[in-house]
Amino acid sequence: MRVINKIIPIPRFDKTRFAIVRPHLTRGFEFVPEVARERWGVDWNINSEGFRDYEHKLAKEKFRILGLGDSFLVGHEVSFENTFLRQLERKLKVEIVKMAVTNYGTIQEYLLCEEVGQKYKPDIVFLGVYVGNDREDNAGFPYGVCIEEGMFVKCADKSYLSVRIARFLAKHSLFARFLLQQFHKYLPKASIQNIPHDSNNKESLFKNMNKPGLIYKKQWDEYFNRGYELLEENILKLNESTAEQKSKLVVVIIPTEIQIYDWMWNEYMKEYSLDESEYDRYKVINLLSDFLKENKIRYINLLSSFKKLLKLI
Repeated sequence: MRVINKIIPIPRFDKTRFAIVRPHLTRGFEFVPEVARERWGVDWNINSEGFRDYEHKLAKEKFRILGLGDSFLVGHEVSFENTFLRQLERKLKVEIVKMAVTNYGTIQEYLLCEEVGQKYKPDIVFLGVYVGNDREDNAGFPYGVCIEEGMFVKCADKSYLSVRIARFLAKHSLFARFLLQQFHKYLPKASIQNIPHDSNNKESLFKNMNKPGLIYKKQWDEYFNRGYELLEENILKLNESTAEQKSKLVVVIIPTEIQIYDWMWNEYMKEYSLDESEYDRYKVINLLSDFLKENKIRYINLLSSFKKLLKLI
């Protein structure tokens, strides 16, 4: 069999999705501790706690912030030194314990703070909320994301199912393996980060859109409403927990691209032939801002900051 494998090797299926995650009993999944590998062209080093960060002592030597969030705060496509939390740490000259985890929603971030974060006794708990998918992550927890062979997989992802079938056939059938080697269209396509970006290409332009036509609708369905309810519920729980620990919660609202760029919003409405009277691209940001104000929770709305920055460009 080894000789055959050398003659017709098993195709190398796309494993760039992750290969550094594992199941977790309460939070669904976590990064595998003490793993180092290249990801998106940059080095990833996971510390002994299971986070993309250096090691931290429990004893506090300076002002300490605990950073919670998803891939935006993990900093997927940049080096560790260029991640948002690392740059903020250098700018403020404080210590930031970085506990962001890809694909986490507010439920998991609250659990993570309770299970791991509080032992670091932070002065501030910094929660990043990405309005593009945090509601969906909450509504789908714990069944929205599965782990297979160290990769994130949407539990009902049909496209990934085809990869699994192709991998099985390649492993157990020489004929199938030969065909897969000859016809590359049966192999997984290049990952998004390896596809050149073309602003004139609609497929490229909207590659990062979450649920086209749904997250910006004035009327949400039951799934999105439930996801938003869980967002508020877990922010309140996190706020109460941090107050008990003599700490303060700061929420950072992270907008989507088309909430920032007017031209992109116009192209989006045109591309999907949507009736603009049925949509409100700022609804979730306005609701969340009002909720945080009412509950006297400190927050930073990055949408207004990005809008101001655009006027200076």
